[in-house]
Amino acid sequence: MSRDLNRRDAPLWDGDHLGIRTFWSYYCRYLYMPRLAGFGVLAAAISRGVADLNWQNDTFAYADSYDEDADRYLGLQAAVQVEVSQSLTAVLVRPTRAAVQFDADSQPAEPEAEVPEDVEDTRKPDDSGPRRPPTAPKPTRFYGRMELDPVRAMRDLGGIIDEITKHLTGTGNEVTLTVEINARSGGYDTRTQRIVKENATQLGFDSHEFET
Repeated sequence: MSRDLNRRDAPLWDGDHLGIRTFWSYYCRYLYMPRLAGFGVLAAAISRGVADLNWQNDTFAYADSYDEDADRYLGLQAAVQVEVSQSLTAVLVRPTRAAVQFDADSQPAEPEAEVPEDVEDTRKPDDSGPRRPPTAPKPTRFYGRMELDPVRAMRDLGGIIDEITKHLTGTGNEVTLTVEINARSGGYDTRTQRIVKENATQLGFDSHEFET
C-alpha cells in the first residue's frame, strides 16, 4: 500500500496528507490501482502501516482530522494500532509532516495562568493532542558462534576481531571472546597429552582435560 501512495507515475498524496475515503475511491475508480476485495482489506493494511515501529521510514501516520486554520492534525497517531473506518475526516499523514508535529508537541508547554477562585474557568481540556509513538527498545546483547577451520584459524580469528569485535567495543561495553576446542581421536598418546595440558595451562585456559 505504501508503494501505491508513492507511485512515480501517479502520486496520490494531497500535500502532506490523504483522506481515507479519497484513498479508497482511487482503488474503486482507477484501473492502474490494484483490485481489492473490499474496504476491509484497505483498512487492515492501513492499520498495519500505522502500527509499524519503523513508520517514519516505511509507512505513514494516522489522524482523526486536519484543522486547516491551526495547520495541525487532531488525534495524530503512529506506531500504535488504530481502527480505520470510512470517516469523512480521517486522513493518512506523511511521516515527515507527522514527525514535525510530534516534535513540536513534545516541547515543554508554558505554564498556564492561574484562574482566581472567584472567576469561572471556561477553558476546555484539549483531548485532541497527539499520542507520542513509543520508542522501540534497543538490543543490549549480541551473541555469535562460528566454527573455525584449524588450518585457517588465525586468519579467521583476525577477521572476527577486525570486522565484529572492534565495532562492539567502546565505553561501557562488555565484550567477551571464548575459544572452545573439541577434538576427537582414536587415542591420544601420553606425549601429546602432556604437551597439550602444559600449553593449555600456560595459555591460561579456564579448563581443559582429556576424556576417555
